[in-house]
Amino acid sequence: MGIGSNGNANRQKMINLMYLVFIAMMALNVSSEVLDGFDKVDKSLTSSIDGSDKRNNLVLSELSTAYHTNPEKVKMWYERSLVLQKQADSLCSFIDDLKLAIARQSDGKNADVNNIKRKDDLEASSVVMLNPINGKGSTLRKQVDSFRELA
Repeated sequence: MGIGSNGNANRQKMINLMYLVFIAMMALNVSSEVLDGFDKVDKSLTSSIDGSDKRNNLVLSELSTAYHTNPEKVKMWYERSLVLQKQADSLCSFIDDLKLAIARQSDGKNADVNNIKRKDDLEASSVVMLNPINGKGSTLRKQVDSFRELA
């Protein structure tokens, strides 16, 4: 009985090890599929942002017209809209810079944010965002929180 059970224990360990390897391989495959999903979400967000930009520009134009027509009544809201627009543009610019930095970390100096070649480089974003020396993640968080408080 001792010899048979020892053989089964070793066999079970081998099966467990093979199962872990299989799970790891599945996790690696999922990561590229998840990245493709993020690509689709990015395209959807880009079209949504374009629509929002058009509506925001229309509202800003109407606010500007109202300000020039009746400055004392609209002044506070017009000035606030200019501050919000400046902060939003600054935040969007910072995020675009981060996207470019991550793409460059992954693909090199001539990286294209819209066509990343090495999507499987999962460390590129960590290097840019979480690096303890010059990581930009905390800066992004502070800017988003600041914008949220302003709005």
